[in-house]
Amino acid sequence: MTERHNNRSCKHDKTRPDRRKNESCRLPRETLEEFLNGLRRMKQCGIPVMIGGKEKPEDSWDAIFKAAESRGEFYMADYIAAPYGEIKEIRLDKIRIHDLK
Repeated sequence: MTERHNNRSCKHDKTRPDRRKNESCRLPRETLEEFLNGLRRMKQCGIPVMIGGKEKPEDSWDAIFKAAESRGEFYMADYIAAPYGEIKEIRLDKIRIHDLK
């Protein structure tokens, strides 16, 4: 089981405006792979995966998430439900970490 990040134990200086350089706040590689594998399973089931409002090629997902993280951003996942509880669409929208004060 993957260990979850606990903000209380994050070792970065919260007063520093550029927090993204601190490695202790980065998503572990294994966690990102698990997340991407889950998105791939959803897509294989016919559920569109929208990143930033567009359906991106599956082979670009890893680079998109890494680039966002290097800029102090991440993608927040949400889903659109169809009638009777089925998942109609997965949406990932960019959020800036420093905006979450």
